[in-house]
Amino acid sequence: MRAEHSIRLLAARVQGLRGWRRRGAAFAAGSLSVLAMAPFFAWPILWLTLPVFVWLIDGAMAEGGVGCAVALRNGRHLCEAWPWSVCRKSQIVKPTA
Repeated sequence: MRAEHSIRLLAARVQGLRGWRRRGAAFAAGSLSVLAMAPFFAWPILWLTLPVFVWLIDGAMAEGGVGCAVALRNGRHLCEAWPWSVCRKSQIVKPTA
């Protein structure tokens, strides 16, 4: 019971992050998640970092989804900026230049 309460408290705290603290938490969780890849293969770290990503997404949805809509729009523009990116209906978008 005590562990469940602690996890719920941590989840609420992560969901309540705003601004640079939210970005910092996402950056820290992403940085730790890299350890799951080669050459470290420390995949159990994902048991700690993936819930943080889910809590951050849940926190953005609690705001009415405005943050998610902006992130999706910005992600689409970032995707279109890459020379060889898979953006539209899984078709490769070739550079025009």
